[in-house]
Amino acid sequence: MSNLVAPHQPHIVKLSNVKQPVESFADRECELVKIVKRTDSLTFQVLWGMGGIGKTQLAKHFAKVNNDHYPISWWLSGNTLMEDYKKLADAFNDETLDKKINLQSDMTDESVVASIVKALERNGNWLLIFDDLQIDQLKLIPENIIGQKHGHILITSRRSTWANMTLIEVPLMTEPQAIQ
Repeated sequence: MSNLVAPHQPHIVKLSNVKQPVESFADRECELVKIVKRTDSLTFQVLWGMGGIGKTQLAKHFAKVNNDHYPISWWLSGNTLMEDYKKLADAFNDETLDKKINLQSDMTDESVVASIVKALERNGNWLLIFDDLQIDQLKLIPENIIGQKHGHILITSRRSTWANMTLIEVPLMTEPQAIQ
């Protein structure tokens, strides 16, 4: 995790746990443009496609090229979702931040997430990437986070049946893309 002061907002600390995409990341400019074009108006998007097709790497690449836009960018795995939320809460509690999250040992998962949402609201632009999220885990993304003007949620999933969400298909690569 890096804790660097964001250049355009000196009072906000840069929080990120998003790893870099693989060095051999294949150009997916068509899909990347679809995500970038929508960040100003929609905050909730799903990258979907077959397993192993590059959804995760595309999400990492998006975070990398938009690093300056999001002082807070956090990776949450569908396999360890609540652990990752708690790691984000811990990152907010770093002594360099003004906005602390007061976590109690007896807090419910929903209370932990609600506390994180409040902290995100106070800290400007943010990007949350939910990797390999399952539809039944959607309840752990609170409704009041959807539609915020400063945030962006990006989900990777094999499923294309997400209701009321912007879907971006990540198709098979073309032969020239695969050869790169």
